[in-house]
Amino acid sequence: GHLDPVQLVPVFTRVGLRPPVVRMIGDLVPIEPRYEDELRAALAVGPEDGSLYWLEPGGIFFEDMFSERTQVSVRDFRSAFTDPLAYQQFKAIHTANMEFFDYLPKFCRDFLGVPVEEAFLFSVDRAGFSLFALRDGTDDKWREYRFPFQAEVRKYEGFVQILTAMKGEVHAAEEKIAIESNPKKAHKSKQS
Repeated sequence: GHLDPVQLVPVFTRVGLRPPVVRMIGDLVPIEPRYEDELRAALAVGPEDGSLYWLEPGGIFFEDMFSERTQVSVRDFRSAFTDPLAYQQFKAIHTANMEFFDYLPKFCRDFLGVPVEEAFLFSVDRAGFSLFALRDGTDDKWREYRFPFQAEVRKYEGFVQILTAMKGEVHAAEEKIAIESNPKKAHKSKQS
């Protein structure tokens, strides 16, 4: 796993948590010659770039945020499929934490009813995304908040569209509150 932005590293360290990660052990096995040409073409590497190997898994472990380790059977691992957003997860996390950073706490407030001071997106998959956020009014109470998607999202662009729509809903809610709290000022600004 990776952490983006880097500000999240000390946060996880301070509260004694780590990002979820899968750890694998096994043997490196040379690629069979009959598959080598096809694989080299797909990877755009030539023989001068070195030998090709694949990992034959011998042991697989999942570690959650609390460092609890669960063994995953090789059979289950081989039958699993890759989440469609996995290949674009780094880009999605980076985009959320850079372009939508100021809105992540507002998403917790407006969509979950939870006031938070600071929030970072650290995980996204086809079913939703997870924020790690500091609960408002607490010194060090960080927690994970999950935002499920209404429909499966298979592409980075779809993820960005959802965040953009959520941002729009936050803007609309803030405008409505501003109008309700000061109707005369809102009325004057509409006339200008």
